[in-house]
Order: sequence, then structure tokens, then C-alpha cells
Amino acid sequence: MINVIEYEKGIKVKRNVACIGYFDGVHRGHQELIKRTVALASSKGLEAALITFKPDPDEVIHRTRNSHINSFKKRIKLFEQFGIETVIIIPFDEETMRMSPEDFCHKILSKLNIDTLTCGFDFSFAYKGQGRAADLERLGMKVEVVPELKYYGKKISSTRIRKAIAEGKTELAEKMLGYEYRK
Repeated sequence: MINVIEYEKGIKVKRNVACIGYFDGVHRGHQELIKRTVALASSKGLEAALITFKPDPDEVIHRTRNSHINSFKKRIKLFEQFGIETVIIIPFDEETMRMSPEDFCHKILSKLNIDTLTCGFDFSFAYKGQGRAADLERLGMKVEVVPELKYYGKKISSTRIRKAIAEGKTELAEKMLGYEYRK
């Protein structure tokens, strides 16, 4: 059974290989990231972890309500189905939003016992998305970047999938999701 942990000061987690992101769609691009995390964790004899945020960072940053592809509960089920053992939920609020890359790394990520952090090619973090994978490495983290995954020449993204669903193009959405879409 998957272990779901809310981040707090003094958090204790097993040594792990973790991936990081919001993972709204848990789409094929996200699945590549998760598969790489699980394989790397297995090869090192470590736990496969996933770091996510609650609420959706976009909702805090833009002060809007997003329609999501999957509920939080469904995302947890998908994470488990794809081999994640522990989900670490970082509360995303004004304070988290305003952190510098250095603060985010030192105050949060460094507390999570991460051996290697996998992230997508376009992952950004910290205030106004200033941080990138190279910044994590500069700050002492071991990072593995998973390349872009495309479908018909365009990046697979949750935004693209939400648009396809809104336009009634469920088959297209399912091709990018890699599983049957159910509201």
C-alpha cells in the first residue's frame, strides 16, 4: 500500500529516489518520469517516492481555480499503480511560493532524504519558476532529467490534455494519458 505523507518540519522518510511535480494528468510524460524514478530506486535498493504539492501551485500563484484532469485520490491510485511507494505532499502557500531556489532546496528538499531527484526537462521551481535542474545540482542535489515526450510533434502536457477534453476529443486525450479517461 502506498504511503502518503504531508510535509512538516522534522519529517522522517526512508532514503529514496524521488520525482517532483504536480502530476495533474499522470499522463505519458509523467509516467516516463515515474518509471525512471522507480527503476533508479530499484537499482539502488531505495524507495521510489513522488513529491507533489497541495493545493495546485497554479491556483495559489494565479489565484484561480483550475479544472483538473484527475482528482487527488485518483492521482494517488495512479502513482501506486505505476510503482510509487511514498507520496510526499508539500503544502503550497504564499510562503512556499516566495521561496528562492536556495531556500526551497535547503528548507524542504534537503529534509527529504533524497538520493537522486528526477524531474522533467521543463521542471521549474521556487519564486516565479526561477529554479531549474541545473540549480538543484549547483545546490548539491543529484539530479536526473527526463527528456520531453511528444505526441504528433507536440509536447504532451496536462494543458493540452485538458484542452482536448474540453473540445470533446477524448480519444486524443486518452492517447496522451496512456489510459482511459473517466471524469
